[in-house]
Amino acid sequence: MSGRGESPAGPAKGVEVLNPRGRVPLSFITDDSTCLVNLAHFCIPQFAEVFPDRYRQDWRSLPREIPDAFVRRFGEWCHDAGVKAKYSIVPHPACVGWMD
Repeated sequence: MSGRGESPAGPAKGVEVLNPRGRVPLSFITDDSTCLVNLAHFCIPQFAEVFPDRYRQDWRSLPREIPDAFVRRFGEWCHDAGVKAKYSIVPHPACVGWMD
């Protein structure tokens, strides 16, 4: 028997762990930009002020916007691949415009 705060050595005899639908659950978080505005273009200069050794990328070479077609294509790929997800949109991205 394990002590308090310790994991047991293995499952108890006769106990079998079954994953939903016999598959291994996976969590994948994409925390990047948003539709319309490429946050990296607007945020890297600010981040570089605080962390100059981490943000050396030339933000000027990045596109200012994420095309709607890319966002739609990503959503369609998720649908076709059976991805179940929550999709959030920044309501006032980079303070350059409202998301309507």
